[in-house]
Amino acid sequence: MQPEGSDSMLPEAPKHAPSEVRGRGFLIFLIGLVFFGFAVHLTVYYSYRAIRAGLGLKPASPLQLQLPVPPDPQQEGSAVHPNLPWTDLAELHAQERERLTSYGWADRAAGAVHIPIERAKKLVLERGLAPRGASSSNQGE
Repeated sequence: MQPEGSDSMLPEAPKHAPSEVRGRGFLIFLIGLVFFGFAVHLTVYYSYRAIRAGLGLKPASPLQLQLPVPPDPQQEGSAVHPNLPWTDLAELHAQERERLTSYGWADRAAGAVHIPIERAKKLVLERGLAPRGASSSNQGE
């Protein structure tokens, strides 16, 4: 026991740091934050409605939308597309082979022709390639 008149009668000092947050100030901040958030939401909502009304747009409902129905898939080997994949591929290869082995117009309006690939290879070996940026019309000169 301690003698009377000693410091034992004084309140004990807290063993932690005192709080810096005051309850009333924090509560006022929270109420202001909620009010401000509510005001922003109302402003955005009514602005959106005013813009839609000004443009004459009606609210769209998924039930009101009449979207076009896409066409049915065209299956190969059907009445719409009678060829099978391997016959389509054979036709494509035949067209490519014809283009690579014959003379013809590439662009008649521009005066451009295509020549057989073997002849083009021989011409490149004889004349060489044109420098980059040079026109192909003066290649043979």
